[in-house]
Amino acid sequence: MTISLVLPPVDTPVSLTQAKTHLRCETSVDDDYITDLIKTATSFVEQKINRKLLTQTWRQYVDGVGPDGTICLQIRPPQFISEVTVYDSLGNPSVLDAQDYSLKQYASPPTVTLKTGISTGTAELDVVAGFGDTATDVPGSILRAILVLVAHWYEFRGAIDVSQQPASIPSGFETLLAPFMEPKL
Repeated sequence: MTISLVLPPVDTPVSLTQAKTHLRCETSVDDDYITDLIKTATSFVEQKINRKLLTQTWRQYVDGVGPDGTICLQIRPPQFISEVTVYDSLGNPSVLDAQDYSLKQYASPPTVTLKTGISTGTAELDVVAGFGDTATDVPGSILRAILVLVAHWYEFRGAIDVSQQPASIPSGFETLLAPFMEPKL
């Protein structure tokens, strides 16, 4: 299964003002750099916890739907499915009506089940995911983890040779994200 971004989030969960306050930075000299750090830290956290933070749309490409019609979602946490397109054996697409599939968004992993009788080899699912539209929807410990990471990267940028730098993950970072980490099997 492959995924691709269809519609990115409108903003980042941590603002430039919040990051500068956390850094105790009072000038605008590093604004572009700090903004880049926020974006990078946000992406890093999303990958680490396997969850999207702010509302965004992703397309998941499915090579084969099982006989029970169940598809495991890679994009989490799903808010809803905006579209499901299935392809017949000749590659002809059909967009399903909402009543032709169901989302189990709180299952682990979340799944989409196609209605009985819909046979397909391949499908595309447009998944709207994220904790919500604004930073207030994102759990506080995740926001704090982003700020801790931004501060760490800001502090240790080029001060010493890369081979001599301390670990790129600051102390306490993993603890902040622990409630959102998936158990390792």
